[in-house]
Amino acid sequence: MLSLVIATAVAASAPVHQTTVDHEGVTYHVNYRQTVTTKMRTIGISPGSRPGNQRCVWSATVQLDREIRRDRDTAPLVRRLAGDGHRVEGQVPGRCAGRRDYVETQIATSIEKARDKITAMAEADRANLPGEIRAAQALAMR
Repeated sequence: MLSLVIATAVAASAPVHQTTVDHEGVTYHVNYRQTVTTKMRTIGISPGSRPGNQRCVWSATVQLDREIRRDRDTAPLVRRLAGDGHRVEGQVPGRCAGRRDYVETQIATSIEKARDKITAMAEADRANLPGEIRAAQALAMR
């Protein structure tokens, strides 16, 4: 069995969700950015003179990185949200090497369709923000 595994991690530059939190009289700006990890693997065989049965099996996992800032001039507190993230997967006929552009388009489309779920992951984290801010303040005072 011929196999090819390609893994990439791409961080999106634009936040997928933004909010502010008021904590002890201070306003904090919170951005959530997605990181997409993609895996592709060619499975099956393709003998030289006969039709093959190769296909590219792919998966992509979206994780969210939370960035908390007091203002634009301060260093952010960055943390990856716990959990498995959101996973999308599929397969296409042929080798992954020749289908990479098509697979990337399918992944982008699948992630866009799941935008509500990804935003819900960020909104579910809001309850954790005051505790994270207090922990960072306590660590900074040491």
